[in-house]
Amino acid sequence: MCVELNGLLGKVKRIYRRLRERRKAKAALIPAWKSSFGELPPISFEALLKIYLRDPAARAAVDFLADQTVGVGFYTTARLSKAKQLIDEFNESVNLDGLLLRTAREIIAFGNCFWEKIEPEKIEFLQILPITSMEKIQRDEYGVVRGYKQTLRYGGNTLPPNRIIHFRWNPLDGEAFGTGILRTLAETMPLDNGEQRPSLAVIKATVEKCMV
Repeated sequence: MCVELNGLLGKVKRIYRRLRERRKAKAALIPAWKSSFGELPPISFEALLKIYLRDPAARAAVDFLADQTVGVGFYTTARLSKAKQLIDEFNESVNLDGLLLRTAREIIAFGNCFWEKIEPEKIEFLQILPITSMEKIQRDEYGVVRGYKQTLRYGGNTLPPNRIIHFRWNPLDGEAFGTGILRTLAETMPLDNGEQRPSLAVIKATVEKCMV
């Protein structure tokens, strides 16, 4: 009996050791301070929205790509006609065509779009949250999303992951947020001499001002 018990304890210890080593070997994706504080967009959505609204060329590029992507619409197929009817009725009730066009526009411009499921357990409605309402994303060190925190202007709520559909395009270097085409216009660039080159949006606006 004692021998069997020792053998069982030995197996438990080996299993525990393997699990502990496996956990140690798992790479962390998020720095500790980001995991604790939450991750903000690299460029604020407010700044990107200003570029979209105030730069006609940038807006035209975003709108053109969005129209080319989803402007033709979509159709559904199903083996059961009743299933197709239910899906089509739901799509019409939430205006899925309009949602997809808005989503494509926000993904291209901002790299992100956030849908809220109402309700998560039984979806009856879908809505797009204002892009500027999202303050930060809270993830653990392994990149698992724990919540989406809205700005104080929108109540400061932390929404659970199962309530949000996060469309994220081209995330860079493990970032929680995606990267849209307007980010390149908004980023400054450090130069070799220690100076900072203004963003392309500022340079473009300055040149246009001089031409007036």
